[in-house]
Amino acid sequence: MPTNEDLIDKYMNARGGRLVPGNDELARTVAYLKWRANGNIDVVRQTFPKLPHIHFDIFDSWDANAIAFKYGQVYFIGVSRGIVGLLGVMFDRIMGDKSLLDFLGDSSKERESMPNIPLGPDFVNSMKEVEIFGQPIDPMRHAVAQRMKDLAFDFVFAHEFAHIANGHLDYWSDRYGYSEIQELSESSKIANVNQNWVRQVIELDADRTGVFMTLSSELGKVLGHSSRPAEPVAGLYDLPSIILQLWCISVASVARLFGDDLLEAEGSPIPLYPSWRLRSIGMQRMAHRIVRAGDFPTRLKWEDLNIPDSILSSTYHYVEEIFSKISGMPPVTRGLLDATSERGWKRTSQLDEIWTKLRPDLERFAYVALHE
Repeated sequence: MPTNEDLIDKYMNARGGRLVPGNDELARTVAYLKWRANGNIDVVRQTFPKLPHIHFDIFDSWDANAIAFKYGQVYFIGVSRGIVGLLGVMFDRIMGDKSLLDFLGDSSKERESMPNIPLGPDFVNSMKEVEIFGQPIDPMRHAVAQRMKDLAFDFVFAHEFAHIANGHLDYWSDRYGYSEIQELSESSKIANVNQNWVRQVIELDADRTGVFMTLSSELGKVLGHSSRPAEPVAGLYDLPSIILQLWCISVASVARLFGDDLLEAEGSPIPLYPSWRLRSIGMQRMAHRIVRAGDFPTRLKWEDLNIPDSILSSTYHYVEEIFSKISGMPPVTRGLLDATSERGWKRTSQLDEIWTKLRPDLERFAYVALHE
């Protein structure tokens, strides 16, 4: 009888196999990410002890993809080496640029020039013509780059975790017969309009969970409810505005990696995935709820942290400047304008209504409390 590991290997082998590190540095990175992922699961399990056992690994694909799947009662989360690589390069490039976030550390120590990176969801195409550059030189900026990588990875992981913990995967399997949810390359599988609406809603719910898990963790460190990272970053947690800004850049950059996509044209079929720009707006809304409305275990209020009311929206706009700077391309915001237009808000309202109707069905499969 095949073991759980055998089942996971069979699934992984069809997607490039588990990543086998070819050098000590990569081995340390893989071990570290597994430690972070399993630690996140353990933290949630303390509150929700009925959470099933969830396996985690990194699969050997250069696409920026992530997957949640089940086989019987075996649950698994996989993140591609491509997305790990993209996050590493992106934040090293940001913090290695002396003109970006120059109030952190001593930016004058950084290199005089940095290569442009045409970032996108394919690591190979993003990096194939880019000259090699190192990590940030200044110790503080080097540490901040690592912290941003951690936050971005935690968001990607939490999104996939939500597909299991929030009942998405079990509902998807029970209702439609699919045993996996992945972030790329499923568009050809499903053409049913109702299924596509449901899928868009659960993707947005997974984004909300990713925001909640990562941002509430950061605020917990600000308040001293959980341990802070080591110095030199630890001292930044006495500056809530800086922590919120770094969180926002880390998470918004994940969405921005996937481009400036528009909503589908009027009369076109509903796609399987919501537009990334619409998702980014939803993530921003959830962040406002957590901090400003007190949607946080301590009932924390915005004014208690002395954070300017505009910091989230202004930081999201700053991410556009960052991507323009590191890519060497003019800002591209058609999709952003589309998502915040009357058409975009109408779509958001439609998805909110579908979520309200779907939530009771998902609760039958969920292992944790669902967002309203």
